[in-house]
Amino acid sequence: KMLASGQINIDPPRVKTAIARYFNHSEQVPTAIEFFTEMKNFHVNKMKGLMVQKMPGADTERFVEVLELFNDGRIRKELSKSNQLLDFLKITGLKDLKLLKRSPLNFSCHCSYIKSVAILHTLPEHDLKEMLKEKKPQKVVCHFCGETYNVKESDLAMILLEKSNDIPEV
Repeated sequence: KMLASGQINIDPPRVKTAIARYFNHSEQVPTAIEFFTEMKNFHVNKMKGLMVQKMPGADTERFVEVLELFNDGRIRKELSKSNQLLDFLKITGLKDLKLLKRSPLNFSCHCSYIKSVAILHTLPEHDLKEMLKEKKPQKVVCHFCGETYNVKESDLAMILLEKSNDIPEV
């Protein structure tokens, strides 16, 4: 299997900047993002966010005007005060603003044993052979949630067998 990945530089290391950069560069969709976080006893008590994207065919000048509302802090200020979409309609002047989906944010990782085995498919054959020489399960740790998977020797052997039988596509 061929797994693909992409990277963006996070400089400065701010989440909203990184997400906007991802949409702007990787997805090539001009995007503005703002978050408001309310802390209580050193824990996140409430968090709100707004993301606006310039869709194909949309007025570029109008998007730049809305982008300025993000850059000058007015969107962040509104996020701190309001929960209503109508308030954002007023501040942006957008008449066709739509709420696409409202959902609570919950952390959940979609890692699994099968996905951890799939990741090992990306390793060179010589690395897999070295792992098999150790004659013990190999640990794969999910970098999102910290879950550890012990990949069985039999699965490592199967990966190696599949890789050695791979025929390059023409």
